[in-house]
Amino acid sequence: MTRRRLAAVCVGGGVLATTVVWAGLGPGRPDPPRGKSGSGEALVLRLAAADGGTAAGELAARFARRVRELSRGSLRVAVSFQPRAAAVGALRAHEAELAIVPADSFRVLGVTSLEALQAPFLISSSTHAARATAGLIAERLQAGLGELSLSGLALVPDGLYRAFGYLKALETPGDYADVTIRAPPSVALFDLLRALGARAVPLGVEGETVVYVGFDGPATRTAEDAFPENAYTAGNLALLPKIEAIVGSTDALGRLSAGQRAIVERAAEQVRRRTIAAANERAAASAFCAAGGTVVTAPGQSLRALRARTASLLAALRRDPTTRVLVSGI
Repeated sequence: MTRRRLAAVCVGGGVLATTVVWAGLGPGRPDPPRGKSGSGEALVLRLAAADGGTAAGELAARFARRVRELSRGSLRVAVSFQPRAAAVGALRAHEAELAIVPADSFRVLGVTSLEALQAPFLISSSTHAARATAGLIAERLQAGLGELSLSGLALVPDGLYRAFGYLKALETPGDYADVTIRAPPSVALFDLLRALGARAVPLGVEGETVVYVGFDGPATRTAEDAFPENAYTAGNLALLPKIEAIVGSTDALGRLSAGQRAIVERAAEQVRRRTIAAANERAAASAFCAAGGTVVTAPGQSLRALRARTASLLAALRRDPTTRVLVSGI
């Protein structure tokens, strides 16, 4: 039987054209100017969000709405969607006060504390991801942001990266060997796939299969390809979690009043909790299967073999004094 490529439109991938949503009111509806009747003297905070139109964009819109609601309109959030590097750059260049970007975006800037979240095959469920991004451990994960004069407001789990194969789940190192796999832009994810022997390529490049966030992405069809029909994945083999970081400029947050900063922090935490509560992997997996996909349970020896193949990546995290304790805590 001829092997076909697995086609998918993947959540969290691709560079989108810059669009703007003003103050959570929706595209093309800017805030009323200050001082106009009915608008009050609202303070507008600029937020740069990575990859507009994806789950991160929805998260940004929810955050903007919640800030407006909690402040009764005295604080507004103007959201611009940009590629992840541009979003972080806007924050550091004081072109934005806030940002929502994948947590691994800071790796190239020398922040290592968040890398503990990228330990291969460690966080295997949405419940585990929620625990690993809360409380004291979340504070320690975000502590490295201070080196960039940034402050962490919340870490929001946004799904788990899984590999999808055609007619067979990718369960062993041999299933990855010499396979061209399309994947979202993540240094940690590419490192993991290469450690397994795969050829990792960006989403826009042709490949034999794909790494995908969650189960419930939009189906795509061509004359030769179909997704999720004939797509297989192992439900218990999550490569890495996808975590969105809500961050702010320490300087900009310091210029807010105590009450204003409290509102921003509370909005971030409430949006995090609501996002976690709304996630339902079981329902998403069921919908994936109903549409023609298949979810299998990989045997324990498969997970052990995959972990053994990527042991060098975990060892590197344990050698780093910043991540050593965090990896154990997660």
